[in-house]
Amino acid sequence: MISTLLSMIALRHAPNAVAPAFRELSKLVGGDWTGHIDANTVIHQRFEFAVEGKVIRGTGAVTVQGKTVLFLHSNLGWDPVAKQVSYVDFHNHDTIFLGHITMDGSSLKYDFKEFADPKKHYEAKCSFVDANHYRFTVGTEVLTMERS
Repeated sequence: MISTLLSMIALRHAPNAVAPAFRELSKLVGGDWTGHIDANTVIHQRFEFAVEGKVIRGTGAVTVQGKTVLFLHSNLGWDPVAKQVSYVDFHNHDTIFLGHITMDGSSLKYDFKEFADPKKHYEAKCSFVDANHYRFTVGTEVLTMERS
């Protein structure tokens, strides 16, 4: 509990200059993002600033033939201990991913694990094609998201 409170105080004072990945991620804020996984499966996401602009909160859903099959809730914020952007992502109520995001050249590198099974480790890359498109890659799967 005390370490959480201290982290919150440090976060309040974390300058944006120490987190180039956070600045890059802030490009997600505003508008609705949509990507087509296949002809019947669509992902919708929306991002906003929270906690006085120090957290990026994402909400969204995956739909199959118009029916929601997965709810998405994520928070991206400065981790003062690791000195990286932290990543916490809920898929529905039962799957939680935890990790960090750093810059890798001009791309964002996600390094994360499942909360319930930390042996399940994942890496992903995200790069902005332009102001209204970003490409998210996990393994060999590539998803292009478009802002509307």
